[in-house]
Amino acid sequence: MAIETHAIILDPGKDIINELHRNLREGNLLTKLDESSFKRVMIKNLTYMRIADPKETENGSNKSIWIEVTISF
Repeated sequence: MAIETHAIILDPGKDIINELHRNLREGNLLTKLDESSFKRVMIKNLTYMRIADPKETENGSNKSIWIEVTISF
């Protein structure tokens, strides 16, 4: 079992696991996590960091947030 913490932008209406998976596919995560890990990933801790600047988001949303998520897999 591995434990990792990642900071990601979470857009309105999106869920954490899908956003982690998307960031993995796009090469935005330095991780030991791979496609097969998503069968057994578990969220250990979730922390709100701050509201994301619209320039940091893909769609220019002012409702997106930065979160820090600790997962085990």
